[in-house]
Amino acid sequence: MKPNYLVIGAAKCATTTIRVLLGRHPDIFMVRPEPQFFNDDWVFKRGHKWYESLFDEAGDRPWRGEGSNSYTMHERFPQAFERLTSFLPKLKLFYVVREPFSRIESFWLELRSHHPDYAHPDFNKAVFANRADLTDASNYLRQLEPYRKFYGDDSIHVVFYEDFRRDPALVLKRCFEFLGVDANADVSAGKTRLNESDGKTIAAPILSQLRSIRVYRRAVDRVPFFLRDTVARTFFYQKVTERPQWRPETRAWVSHLLRDDLRSFLTQYGKPADFWNLEPALPETRRRVAAPVEAAAT
Repeated sequence: MKPNYLVIGAAKCATTTIRVLLGRHPDIFMVRPEPQFFNDDWVFKRGHKWYESLFDEAGDRPWRGEGSNSYTMHERFPQAFERLTSFLPKLKLFYVVREPFSRIESFWLELRSHHPDYAHPDFNKAVFANRADLTDASNYLRQLEPYRKFYGDDSIHVVFYEDFRRDPALVLKRCFEFLGVDANADVSAGKTRLNESDGKTIAAPILSQLRSIRVYRRAVDRVPFFLRDTVARTFFYQKVTERPQWRPETRAWVSHLLRDDLRSFLTQYGKPADFWNLEPALPETRRRVAAPVEAAAT
């Protein structure tokens, strides 16, 4: 059994909460957690029959779906779009978006919490070093454009995080209307918040420094994962107490990369061009946005 709708991103825009709420509707089935089937080579090797088996429990519910944020991270996972569209030529899609600077902050915290070896421990350096995940994935129009061309705009429903935070019940009602199911179903939309950054613990920079030492890494990797993870989270993780702080030149560079794309995106989906503040922190930093990535990341 194949899905007939997907939540395709973006990460850290309340997609986890929205997926859960969609799945509470009596006519909608949602796979949990994220399969990441089309983007993850290791998962994709399990085959299409395995993927279809994820929807066996849908029963007679007319809508069957899953959500994987990596499907709209084209620079990081260029193979995902072709794999997805070739197997699922007819779909309805939800794409959830958020003011890009706060999204980048939250996604970095998420990566440092779950994948500390992958994300650079310094936030401003991570914006450059992990550009495909943090910055490029925030070019929402560019990420969505291939899906628009393939499925058509009538098959895509864009949800703004800011709207969801303000009135979750109304946003869910519009999502249900998009699928053509009972829009007044009670899914406790106003009472559910999942996977938020507040209260998370993230790896301290010293853990990445230790993991960069080959002898240490080889020794630790011989220890069972559950044991080394417990030790690491006990001694090398710290609770998030404040949001990451942008250096003016870093924010200016990101603004330079995203501003035109996102203003077009906002206009396309019925928001004023200034719905998000896309400007650099300080006007005098604009002349520095063209600095080489290597120099900014050192």
